[in-house]
Amino acid sequence: MICLIAGCTGPAQQGEPGPQGARGEPGPQGKTGAPGKLGPQGPPGESVNPELISEFRTSLEEIKRRDNPPIANGETIVSVVSYQFGIAPPIIGFAAMTNLGNIYKMDNKNVITVGNSFKKTVRVDSRDDFISLAPLPSQDGSQPFYLAMTKNGRHYVSKDLDNWTYQSVAPLSR
Repeated sequence: MICLIAGCTGPAQQGEPGPQGARGEPGPQGKTGAPGKLGPQGPPGESVNPELISEFRTSLEEIKRRDNPPIANGETIVSVVSYQFGIAPPIIGFAAMTNLGNIYKMDNKNVITVGNSFKKTVRVDSRDDFISLAPLPSQDGSQPFYLAMTKNGRHYVSKDLDNWTYQSVAPLSR
């Protein structure tokens, strides 16, 4: 009987749609899909101008030369020591010796401020095999001594880093 009543009635009229509802919570993340097909190959790239590459290389070489100048005469620092002469006010600083026996000194401006640059002061001897400069500090009013030594054991002494005296050769076993 219900079927009969439902079948005899006409289609229901629909009214106007209502307002949009609030957005719901997002659902769980889905599974990653299968990779797609590769697309067509792109056009060939453009080359960099060879002149630009050459300029770039030249600039890099200039920077390297400026930051790492060649050692024309093979002179290298082999030792650096500190020094102090006098008491009031003391003359203090650093001395660097090269393999050629050149002594470079940097006097500090005062006991608190380090100097700015080294200046060549003297050459111990006309040799190219110096390997060490060692200080013997002063004790109870005595003078300091400095010892410069070559690779084969020749040694020189100084009381002021300016005047050097050859002493002898260390008896190294040959």
